[in-house]
Amino acid sequence: MIKVNFEKAEEYSNVHKYYDEAKSHINKLLDNSIDMTGWVKHPYEYDKNEFENIKKVADEIKQNAEVLVSIGIGGSYLGAKAAIDFLSNYYEHRSEQKNKRGVEVIFVGNGLSEKYLRETMEYVKNNK
Repeated sequence: MIKVNFEKAEEYSNVHKYYDEAKSHINKLLDNSIDMTGWVKHPYEYDKNEFENIKKVADEIKQNAEVLVSIGIGGSYLGAKAAIDFLSNYYEHRSEQKNKRGVEVIFVGNGLSEKYLRETMEYVKNNK
């Protein structure tokens, strides 16, 4: 049997002093008593029908496209980019094998110059 005595450790650590405060914050997150906490329960409580629709559209895109252009600025652009970056190998797009990974996603919105848009359109045209 192992016994641990924290008596002497208390003078070197203040962690136990924050337990009640931390517990209070966690409870506030879970009981929706503060604004903008929908993300806490989202992994468990989401629209399952909408998720199925998203998967169907993703399958259609995979079957019918080689390049997908995501257009937007700020959050409408960065959310999709963050999700793809999170779920992908960071250097995979630099590989000679890029065509084997499926649909290439290009993000348009971080610059709206005529030259940038023309080059994007040419790139997509040449890679279809």
